[in-house]
Amino acid sequence: MSAQRLSIFSCDNGDASLIEAHGRVIMTDINYRAEASDEKSDALDFAPKIRNACKDDKLDIFVLTHPDEDHLGGFGEIFHLGKPDDRDADPDEGDVLILVDEIWCSEYSANPNYTTEKSKPVLDEIKRRKALQGTDAGNRDGNRLKVLTAVSGSKNTLCNGIEWRLLAPNASEGNIPKAKEGEPKNSSNPASLVIQWTVTVRGRKSVFVLAGDSTVDIWERLNKEMTAEQLEWDVLLAPHHCSRHSLGRKVVSDGNESFEWSDAAYDGLDHPTSGKSHVVAS
Repeated sequence: MSAQRLSIFSCDNGDASLIEAHGRVIMTDINYRAEASDEKSDALDFAPKIRNACKDDKLDIFVLTHPDEDHLGGFGEIFHLGKPDDRDADPDEGDVLILVDEIWCSEYSANPNYTTEKSKPVLDEIKRRKALQGTDAGNRDGNRLKVLTAVSGSKNTLCNGIEWRLLAPNASEGNIPKAKEGEPKNSSNPASLVIQWTVTVRGRKSVFVLAGDSTVDIWERLNKEMTAEQLEWDVLLAPHHCSRHSLGRKVVSDGNESFEWSDAAYDGLDHPTSGKSHVVAS
């Protein structure tokens, strides 16, 4: 039997994780730096781990939780961007770029309010794939795109042994307004995909919750609307890099700033399946 495992990379905030199970490979987010392969660099070179997991230089699914630079940086260093037929299968230098069969993203990532030099290549790739939806080409490996909006919190089956449940964002949370001219750009954090993965191997279920930079408002809603089963986890990748902003909010009163913890958000996150569950912080 091939490896069945969850890898979460210590890659300096990027929340990069890799699920390998039942012949499928699913990567969520990335923050890879080209200098990582330099022996003198402190950056983690996790490219060999990804390449080893992706047989025949193909990744089944790349999940982009949201388009912040530290969640998509270095995508093009490892993965192919553009038409599948344009991939160089025998480059003069370096490794063959991995073909991503399917990208999952939020409605906001498919229709962002702005791009940066680092985010534009990935968001342009999503735009390219979106334009192909509904065509024969759009169903090809390397062209597929799934734009996700949470509706019911019901389970979906990816394949025998792998199920997934989209918890956020709903339509309202995914609608990030464009900032007025001259004002700071609005954060895409509230539009982060929150996905509960359930992998079953030999009758034993393992549940992973990967939550991007989801905010306190998201977890307050989930606590109110979802059941314990819908929120449970054996492994929780702490949202927003274990930031307190997934558990509370700043409050300004009479010019003074304080921080107010949210018991409801804490309760939304507090669903370990057992005493052996783990929270992993990036």
